[in-house]
Amino acid sequence: MKILLLATVIASAAEGKCIITSSVCDHFPHLTNKQFEDVLGERYLGTADNEPMCLRRAQQFHDWCGNPSSQSSVTVAASFNAQTQLYSPDACDDGWVLYGSACYRFVDSLVDFFEAEARCNAMGANLASIHSEAENEFV
Repeated sequence: MKILLLATVIASAAEGKCIITSSVCDHFPHLTNKQFEDVLGERYLGTADNEPMCLRRAQQFHDWCGNPSSQSSVTVAASFNAQTQLYSPDACDDGWVLYGSACYRFVDSLVDFFEAEARCNAMGANLASIHSEAENEFV
């Protein structure tokens, strides 16, 4: 499991706002080196009240821009409540989603605990262990 945890303070991120910053946007060059409030995400997805969703929007924006997943540098940042989490396209394998410092994968199968644990272990992973309300909302 790949792990990425990069955090920094950003003065321009207002309380309760989802700010997307892009250093590269291959499909839409006019959005390169731009920072903007995710108004649509806040209106329709509640990103202003949901830090994990704000980070997910950065991942979606990265994909929408057509930035290659093989790119090793961070191209999109999501800022929420004056803290920045950076999205790196190579932080998680395909099918996995980054949240905080861990990669998550949702598997829609009805199995018992022991089978679920065995399947996770076969992928080199562990069952999710929830440690915060924000992590619970993300999952």
